[in-house]
Amino acid sequence: MGPIIRQTLIVILPTVAAYMALLVLSFVLYPQSPGRMLDPVKARDTFLRTPPAYLTYGSSAVARSGRTVVLLGPSNVSFGFRPNVLNAHFPDLTFHNMSLGGTNIEGMAAMADLVRAMRTDRDLTDVIFVAGLWYGEFQHNEALRERTPVAQQMMRFGLFERADDGYRRTLPLRLFEVSVEALRPYFLVRSILTRDGLLFGDDDTGLLKTRGNQKLVCTDRLRNGFRSASSGSLKQYGSSQFDALVEFAREVQVLGGKLVLIDLPNPRCMTDVDSVWREYQIEKRPFLTRARMHGALYWNFQDINEDRYFMDGTHPNTAGTIEIEARFSAGLAKEIGTLFTESPPH
Repeated sequence: MGPIIRQTLIVILPTVAAYMALLVLSFVLYPQSPGRMLDPVKARDTFLRTPPAYLTYGSSAVARSGRTVVLLGPSNVSFGFRPNVLNAHFPDLTFHNMSLGGTNIEGMAAMADLVRAMRTDRDLTDVIFVAGLWYGEFQHNEALRERTPVAQQMMRFGLFERADDGYRRTLPLRLFEVSVEALRPYFLVRSILTRDGLLFGDDDTGLLKTRGNQKLVCTDRLRNGFRSASSGSLKQYGSSQFDALVEFAREVQVLGGKLVLIDLPNPRCMTDVDSVWREYQIEKRPFLTRARMHGALYWNFQDINEDRYFMDGTHPNTAGTIEIEARFSAGLAKEIGTLFTESPPH
């Protein structure tokens, strides 16, 4: 038995040593964990590094929240809503920005599946979902929730499992958190080897870095660029994402949650010449009506459209973010009593 044990130790001990070294190094390089309020702009400061991984494996923060507001949508939601600023206005609420660049309506619904999987009681009575809308989310002709980035993340590592009504967390909350921390070496190696990781340069060149200094200046060249980029029609994509919006509203209502739909603004320089934007104003109407029949509220922020509030056609700069947050805070303060009335799941 001696040689067998010796050979086993020769294999195991270096592996354990390498794992421990990577684990320690990950704490040195990325001491910060996801924290109490999720915000995808902080993903790069954590060992999870990418927004899909950060939101999925940092989602224990959602489980520990009481009355919670979850912000959903693409990158213009990431830019438009800062959880720490909103929390200062509403200290009794917890805000999580769970937006993901390029997401569509199915992606938002998958994120709501994640929230529900993390909540112990699996109902959404104390949760308000805020879905930021713009026409880019409806330029998809697939309705496959399981292919969205977060749904794919949930099926890795055995931390979640499929259930008849969505997904379930497979571990108690504290053990879930420990298991995520145990994955640090994997995410460290992955981040080192990626194109923008430590090995090849760790500079974040994203718009967030300079948004305080950026202001869209509407020139004829830029206007023509917006005009040429708006070729095509929403009709070519069918109604799959509009139908998904109605179904999302129905699901949230059944589970006792609340849904606020917000039409996000674009700069006037773009909307004046964008034919798809004008088409969206017409196509969305019957679907918004159906979503409101399932209890969704609808707020229109599209009039926050001065060019000086934007960096490009979709992303607000700091001044625009302040305007969006002020409008949102006023709406939430007005409706908060209705949104958090006790209504058990149907």
